[in-house]
Amino acid sequence: MWAEENGKLVNSYEFKDFKEAMLFINEVAKICDEVNHHPEIYNCFNRIKLYLCTHDAQDNITKKDHHLAGLINKIVL
Repeated sequence: MWAEENGKLVNSYEFKDFKEAMLFINEVAKICDEVNHHPEIYNCFNRIKLYLCTHDAQDNITKKDHHLAGLINKIVL
């Protein structure tokens, strides 16, 4: 579930193992390149944390972030 944290949209994910986590990151990367909007991604073994904000809008949350969050929500592994 996406939540606002320190002016960013944030979501955390936990996977079975490192390989599944990396597959997820690669799917996120494809989507981000398609929409030209890129999150901060933090990975620790099987845990991923994504942060979304729009840097060219003074690091505020914008429609671009909500749109990207919705696209990421559609990833099924």
